[in-house]
Amino acid sequence: ALTCIHVLLRSLETVGNYIRKSEASGGVAPVVATSGQYTPAITGIANVDSVVVSEAMWFRIGQIVKVTGNVAIDATAAGTETTVSTSLPMASDMWDNAQVGGVAVSRHVDHPAASIIGDAATDTARMSFKAPNTSGTNWWFDFTYRMRS
Repeated sequence: ALTCIHVLLRSLETVGNYIRKSEASGGVAPVVATSGQYTPAITGIANVDSVVVSEAMWFRIGQIVKVTGNVAIDATAAGTETTVSTSLPMASDMWDNAQVGGVAVSRHVDHPAASIIGDAATDTARMSFKAPNTSGTNWWFDFTYRMRS
């Protein structure tokens, strides 16, 4: 089995020269791609009795970060606008609420959708929905945001 690949030093230099020439002429530099898990801090903002959060997953390509996870929210009153704030896995330093966008769904209720937008003042994502009931409703969320460089 092949366990390593030998690359000549002059080949590495050639690739490096091509990258530098590309960057100098307006080309694109190599893109950062990373991923991981985190447990977001989810705080009730309006009409929330309790929140139970699970570990979320994220990946980053360049300046774009995608997050997906699950949260159970116990609302104070049914039929009332409910909002929670979710921490981001990597700070975005956002200047506009529109830099975050996404949705959350629940398969256990009649009106299973929630919107997710940014909160530039707190550098978090805000999820809002009309509470379907007062018991713990599971929501699967998915949102994307842009990091400022």
